[in-house]
This record gives sequence, structure tokens and C-alpha cells, in this order.
Amino acid sequence: MKKKVLALLTVLVMVLSVVAVPNVSANADEAKGEINFANGYDWTNQSTQFYAFASADETATAGSITGQGVGFMGWFSGVVLELNEDYNYVVKLVAPADGTNEAEAETLGAGKVAIIWHSDAATAHPETAAFFASLQVGDVLAPSTYWENIAGASGAQTALSFTKAAEGSKGPKAPTKGALNVVNGWGRIVTNGNVSDALDICVLSVNDASLNVATVTQGTLNWWCSMVLEKDATKGTWVVKVADLNPTDGVCACDNETLGENKLVVAIHGGVEDKESASFFLGTAKVGQEYYLIGELPAANLSQEGTALTGVYLSTEKPADPEPEKPGDEITPAGDFDTMATTALMMVSVALVGVVLVLKKRNNVA
Repeated sequence: MKKKVLALLTVLVMVLSVVAVPNVSANADEAKGEINFANGYDWTNQSTQFYAFASADETATAGSITGQGVGFMGWFSGVVLELNEDYNYVVKLVAPADGTNEAEAETLGAGKVAIIWHSDAATAHPETAAFFASLQVGDVLAPSTYWENIAGASGAQTALSFTKAAEGSKGPKAPTKGALNVVNGWGRIVTNGNVSDALDICVLSVNDASLNVATVTQGTLNWWCSMVLEKDATKGTWVVKVADLNPTDGVCACDNETLGENKLVVAIHGGVEDKESASFFLGTAKVGQEYYLIGELPAANLSQEGTALTGVYLSTEKPADPEPEKPGDEITPAGDFDTMATTALMMVSVALVGVVLVLKKRNNVA
């Protein structure tokens, strides 16, 4: 009896230890740094926020994205992260709050993120402050989303965060294409009070080389993200010639670009509905970037609504060429019949073998 009780107690202890250990590990892994505001400055909550800055523009800095210039956040602490081959981030720079915030002045570009915070933010968000303050150069972090989403984010954030990456883990990989929703127009527009949001990703295709972007758009792209692409006839790709990824300065860097055959303009408003496609473009649209056009752009006249598109994308990956049909690949009725006959013959053969084995077994028993 005592042996049975001891055995039961042993099993119970083992079960409890198996259940308890994962819970302890999970609690240890819950430490994370949560971002409160992205790619801008929160003038309402100001120094109580944790900020993330990312841009495909290799000349951009956190200071330039806020519009205040370098030195604005000199007394903020900061870290700079860089994407690795596993889609996680390596800490490249740790900057103390000493009046010269190197993280604010660090130039960005594809795969880089600057995270900046004031000491007031540590009081408002102590767990996040402890996480970022513990980081050292070389630490590897796992993001809650892919880099293009960080670059495309703007304003208050509720789901953007970083944790310590588990050994051998891989971060989320970004999509390789973005949808185009409307050609030669602005598509769906929703007006809330004095603010109008364009919900569609727009592309302008105007075969008139005497026109420029400002003329065609009547200067309305000043508060949009936009890019001008030109076709490389040799490669069959569309190459970014000019890109303006800052919608907050009231200036469109694409305005003076002429249009015409083999030129496209892609425009994205902050109210766009397809956030994934918008993030793809905002994360990849640097000068020299090559895209493949998937689908066809129909000939369409300029209008307020434009012409809706379905299944039209720009992609960083070359679409696979359709395989040519080989002679003899076609299945003829005769071929179908032959296949069915062969199958039927095999089934009958199997059945006959089964009958023979059963009879043989009976004879042996007899």
C-alpha cells in the first residue's frame, strides 16, 4: 500500500513540475518593449511616449521625420536596430540621454529602426523602459511585425513591440507585392468634417509627356506619399525614379516630374484601407527600386473616381513564366478509356488473387 502511495506521489510531483516549468519560462519571456508612437512626434503626450522611426529613405533620420531636425530629442535615450537575415533585429547602437542623441541623428534606410524615449516615458511605461534600458549592442530582438509595417506606420500604436529573440527563431517576412486599386483617379473618398481620406492606392498612367505630376494632380499630392516610376524596356521592370515618403511637410517631391508613355505615378494617402499593400510600398519605394507589374493597366481617362482595378500589383519578385504545353500532354478520350480499363483490370486481378488465397486456406484447413 505504501509503495502505491509513494508511486502516486512521485507521478503527481512529476506532473506538477512539467506544468509549472513552462509557466515560469513563459513569464520570463513576457518582457517586451512596446512602441506607443511611430514616425512622428505626439504633441499631446510628448515626452511620455516610446517612439519608433523607420524609413526606406537612406537620408532620413528621426529628427527629420519629426520635422524638427537633429537635436530636437537630444535629451532622449535611444537604440538603433538593424534587420538581419532571419528577419529579427540586431542592436547596433545604444545612445544615452546626454544631450547628443546619436540614435536621433542616425540615418535610416531599409531594415533600420531608431527607438527613442525620454525619462518621463520610463515613469509612464516602466516595463518597456526596463526592457529597452537593458539592451546591449549585439542583442537580437524579435519584432511583432515586419519592417515594412513599421516604416508604413504613423501615429499612435497599439500592437508594435519587440521581445528578445529565441535562438534559431525567425521574424515575420514581409509581403513581396502591393496592390494598385484605381487608375487615373482617386477612387473612394470619405470625408469626416474638414478631413478627407482617400481609401484606395492610386496609380496615374497618362501618355502625355507635356504634363507633369503637379498639373495632372492639381497639386493635391502635397500631403500624400508618392513615387514616380519609369519602365526599363530591357528588363521589363518599373524603376522608382523619385519617391516622397514624407506626407507631413506639405510638399510633393514628385510634382515637377513629367509623365508620358512608360511613366507611372503611385500615390498613397494616410487613410488608405489596404494597410498591408501601403506598408509594402512605403517600405520599398526608394530610388532605384525595381518592381514587376502583375496584371494589366487598362486605358482610362482621368476622372475623380478613376477606374477600379482588380488583380493588378507591383511586385519585387519576377512572376514565373507560364510553362509551354508539350506535345502529347493532352488527354484524349481514348487515353481516358485506356486508363479506366487498366484500373479496372488491376482491381479484378487483386480480387481474383484474394479469392485464390481464401480457397487455398480453406483447402489447407480441410
